[in-house]
Amino acid sequence: MDATQRIKLPEELQVMPFSLRFLELVGLWGPRGQLYRFYLPVTFATMVILFPKAVLGIGSSDVTAICKGIAEFVFELAIFVNVTIIAVKRKSLESVIQGLGEIFYEREFYGLHIRKNFTHYHIFVAFSIAAYCICAFLELIKIATTCFIIKYSSLTYRLIATMIKKLPNNDKDMQTTVDVEKLKEIVELHRKAYKLHDGDEIPVALEFLTCVMFWCLNMIYTSNVDTLMHLKTLQLLTNFYFQKVDLNLVRVLIIFCLSLVQTLGFSYLGSELAEEAAAVGQAIFDLSWYEHPVGLQRCYRLIIQRTQRPTGITGAKLFFVHRTTFASVMQMSYSYYLVLNDVLSKL
Repeated sequence: MDATQRIKLPEELQVMPFSLRFLELVGLWGPRGQLYRFYLPVTFATMVILFPKAVLGIGSSDVTAICKGIAEFVFELAIFVNVTIIAVKRKSLESVIQGLGEIFYEREFYGLHIRKNFTHYHIFVAFSIAAYCICAFLELIKIATTCFIIKYSSLTYRLIATMIKKLPNNDKDMQTTVDVEKLKEIVELHRKAYKLHDGDEIPVALEFLTCVMFWCLNMIYTSNVDTLMHLKTLQLLTNFYFQKVDLNLVRVLIIFCLSLVQTLGFSYLGSELAEEAAAVGQAIFDLSWYEHPVGLQRCYRLIIQRTQRPTGITGAKLFFVHRTTFASVMQMSYSYYLVLNDVLSKL
């Protein structure tokens, strides 16, 4: 059976139905001949959003505008890179299934006089709306696909732990026996679960890297436009007031909040995956595997060897993603901000 052909189950029982419907819509799931649905909009959005910023520049020498422009560019670039990784690793994704930033930022746009010419401005608006709709849709695909893969990995480990606990059976002589075929099935399922989340490593690493950049740029931006919140008194901690709160700040904060939620979500799912993987090792040791025949111990050894190595989501094999990683990223971002702010103040 083709990996892209989903089994006709009730929608609530299908594997990642939400993500697959969107992937199928853009040609990343289903017949290979539909890939043009992905490449055409991605190329269009790249030429409209990324290319003008990368080649034509931000269009301003102001520090706050540069920070905001870089944050938007990195945010949008991360979306396209992550979704492209899904397209490149489509074969791996099929095997797994089988087993907003600034909207109308003023910048140069292919030589059009968007601030002076009425027609040019509306051409720019029309292209921007279409391109940013594509950008938002690809962001939805990126988040949904990555999160569901991590979640299904956790559920697979939970299933394995449950199967291991139910593995021993008592025969008529009250002796404990183990079904060899079922044990082999568990070993094979554990092998698949161990490889299930490999495709998430690069997108997660990029998410944490861009998160640090967003937070640094956000703090630099807010400190330069003097919009940080101030305490009126030490006794009234909830009495804040804002200065110069404008639409640009709101847009930067939207990028900041989106990155914050995504990073926190990956950290939570990463911790859940690590806990479920550790539960498999605990279930094996509770089984008293060392009392079983040598032939069965060889099967147990394969699972034990995997559980003895740290299992979880890694950022390009550089760090493990846990809840504590989120706090470390916040601390790292603030440290980088202090250094960058000190450098900028001396310029």
